[in-house]
Formats: sequence, C-alpha cells, structure tokens
Amino acid sequence: MRRPACVLIAAVAASLLSALPARAGSAPPDVTVQQCHEGGGLAVVSMRGKGANATFARYCTGGTHDGQNIV
Repeated sequence: MRRPACVLIAAVAASLLSALPARAGSAPPDVTVQQCHEGGGLAVVSMRGKGANATFARYCTGGTHDGQNIV
C-alpha cells in the first residue's frame, strides 16, 4: 500500500523541481570594461601560468558587477 504513495510523492516533487527557473544556478553574465566601471568596479587582469602556457583572466572587482568576467 505504501509503494504507490511514495511513487506519487516522487512524481509530484520531480514536476515541482523541474518548474524552477533555469537561471537559479547559472553563472552571472559577462560584462564589458565600460559596464564594470559604470557599476563602480575596477577591471582586473590576472595572469595564470608562465611563458607560452600563460592564460589571462579578466574580471570586475567591486561595484554592482563584482566577480563577473569581462569580455
């Protein structure tokens, strides 16, 4: 008797969870340097690695776009 009730509860829970917005866990959108500055932030460029294997990360720190990548 309990088995159908558990299946029903699981089906209802799955349908409710699938109705959540897709952006709930997504990363913040990228911003431009101008948007970063207009939001009161500072554009930071950091280098990771050395020589030919080095990569650069650009992000906004502070202001309304804090932590967002800069394109």
